Amino acid sequence: MEKGEILNGAWRLDDKLSDGATSVTWRATATAANPAGIPEGSPAVVKAMSFNAIDDWKVFDLFKREVKVLSELSHPAIPRLYDNFSYSEGGVTRFALAMEAVDGVDLQRQVDRGRRFTEAEVSGLLADLLEILRYLHSFRPPVVHRDVTPKNLIMKPDGTLALVDFSGVQDAITAAYKGTSTVVGTPGYAPLEQMMGKASVRSDLYAAAASAVFLLTHTHPADLPTDGLKLDPRAVVELSPELGYVLDSYLCPDERDRSLRVDDAIAVLRGTMPVPKKAVHAAQPEGMAAARAVLGKLGLSFDAGEGGGELAFDGTRKPAKLPSDSRVIVDEQPDALTVVIPPGGFRNPATIGVGIFSIMWFGILSFQSGIALVMGAWPFLLFQIPFWGVGIFLLKTTLAPALSRKTLAFDRQALQVASELLGRKSLVSWPIEDLGRCESGSAAMKVNGRSIEECTLETGTRKLKFGAGLSRRELDYLAEKINAFIGKNA
Repeated sequence: MEKGEILNGAWRLDDKLSDGATSVTWRATATAANPAGIPEGSPAVVKAMSFNAIDDWKVFDLFKREVKVLSELSHPAIPRLYDNFSYSEGGVTRFALAMEAVDGVDLQRQVDRGRRFTEAEVSGLLADLLEILRYLHSFRPPVVHRDVTPKNLIMKPDGTLALVDFSGVQDAITAAYKGTSTVVGTPGYAPLEQMMGKASVRSDLYAAAASAVFLLTHTHPADLPTDGLKLDPRAVVELSPELGYVLDSYLCPDERDRSLRVDDAIAVLRGTMPVPKKAVHAAQPEGMAAARAVLGKLGLSFDAGEGGGELAFDGTRKPAKLPSDSRVIVDEQPDALTVVIPPGGFRNPATIGVGIFSIMWFGILSFQSGIALVMGAWPFLLFQIPFWGVGIFLLKTTLAPALSRKTLAFDRQALQVASELLGRKSLVSWPIEDLGRCESGSAAMKVNGRSIEECTLETGTRKLKFGAGLSRRELDYLAEKINAFIGKNA
């Protein structure tokens, strides 16, 4: 590749930007023949990657598949993909991408030049970055960038942020295909699971938080003090409760602990949602340790319950446990999770009440419909159709959990849900990539003024509801286990 050379008849090479072991990047200019239809002379970036070391052309198919995903991205903070093609040079086969050139200066270079960001600026940049990642991670399967670092974050002249260099996607595919231990990502910004070749959407969140810490401290994350295995930016700078709350979650070494919803993180950083009070207390281990020491001298201990687990004085959460009398069965394996929810029976007073009400409801409807049928009052029968629908809905939402057995079987590829009601069996499934967050909470329906508790799991465009009739402690436990499994395997 030489300056002035025209690739694919569309991209004139201007200046070499970088030259790596497997790729080279050039600033280029579009010719009139460019397939993207952009004006002649428009700036672009061309990155050519060599896969000559791999003999099997399946790699090319994988490359094309990822290019298709990138071509579907449409976001003002993500460079547009203009073109992709292959060519030969000196007997070496290269595959190339032509993308939109982003005008601006990357954050790494700004720090190198001596710029110091205020905490408010860093919070705003982190919120902007999380919005970009939220868009990428909304795809099914999610698009994981794998190399979110200050050098790949461009501040444009208007002050907005852009995320560039998506070559990590192709690098990850190549490494996986070759069966090597090649690490994709930048040390210090790539979390442990990514260094082991198992990057997920939560790996990008860790990298985003580490980038924010670099902007605050002007220190490479690998050189920062740690608290155990966790980066400790508070040892270098003071943090506001808002920024500290987000960083505390996303800098966790275990990806399962990076459980803060991106929407909530953005809202906290932008000041539209307050920091949960319990999170503020959990960030003060000195006071907790002092209180625990005083109680210890008295021979006492204290655990503050919250959700499915218990909050200990050191700010950590004890693992949630099923009640000893629970009939729910949970089988947890490294690559699988099975949850069996037996019929709830009629132990719940609300179920009994709704059952009696449903019997009365259908009795009255049957009596009225019988009279109307004898009298030939067909309009009245049509008028009763919605009331029959309400009765069926009551049976489905309240009596079905009391009589049916439900089994949720998760593995790395899919979720299969088997239901059995009065001898009738049904089976539905979703790919693991379509699964979102599982939450325990109150259903919209109320009985005697009280909402029915259940779990809700996002399954693509719909939601799977289960566990009605279980205790809140059981539901919280199931939600925690399911979220941990999905977060590890999605």
